[in-house]
Amino acid sequence: MRGIHRKILETFIAIRIESDFEKNEILEHYMNRIFWGGSLRGVEVAAHAYFNKSAKELTLEQSALLVGIIRAPNKFSPFRHLERAKLQRDWVLEKMVENNAITQDEADLARQQPLKVSSPNNLREGSYALDAIRRDLKRILEKENILDGGLIIETTIDPNIQELAERSMEKRLNQVEQRRGFPHQKRSQWNGQGTPNYLQGATVVIDNETGGVLAIVGGRNANESQFNRALQSERQIGSLFKPFMFLAAFDRGVKP
Repeated sequence: MRGIHRKILETFIAIRIESDFEKNEILEHYMNRIFWGGSLRGVEVAAHAYFNKSAKELTLEQSALLVGIIRAPNKFSPFRHLERAKLQRDWVLEKMVENNAITQDEADLARQQPLKVSSPNNLREGSYALDAIRRDLKRILEKENILDGGLIIETTIDPNIQELAERSMEKRLNQVEQRRGFPHQKRSQWNGQGTPNYLQGATVVIDNETGGVLAIVGGRNANESQFNRALQSERQIGSLFKPFMFLAAFDRGVKP
């Protein structure tokens, strides 16, 4: 019954939307809000992430690829599954031919173009840093402004330091897991089902001169565990704080 009620509600909402907006306006709102993989929402963000250009600068084959991955952005991610993404691109091009949007020659030419996407390092899919940024935005902005405001958000996060922090923590935790007799689940043993129980960690890198946050790592992989340990974990830091306390004391002339 719940499914029937939902379908009825969706029908009435669709009728209301079509009565209030032109079809081009509906499409524009849709393209600016939908999920495009990782932490991407909106066609402009997706265009910059995958092709390092504005949506209005996309070529035919690039536009077809973005449309093709909409139904399963992570499954068809060109960062991780380029061949799958190409098949989706080709399917969209063929549909455009069938609907007389382009000619067969144009579709064939688009398929022949080399498909080059930006390096994944330009975008950390499922980044804990992006999660932290979204949390801050939700505290100060309305949801509609975040999704549709066309905002340019500037942060102190340094992508190079973020990547280095992620790789360094993963390297160290891997070393711990390889110790003889390690009694817990290793990341390599997780089958992708349920909540992972492998060893986790968290890191926050701060610029001491400005107080700006340069990197936030809330775990080993945000796609495998969305819990951001750098922000949401309420564990005592214990003896980790002692070096900072001792340093402050020494700076003030306090002797051991």
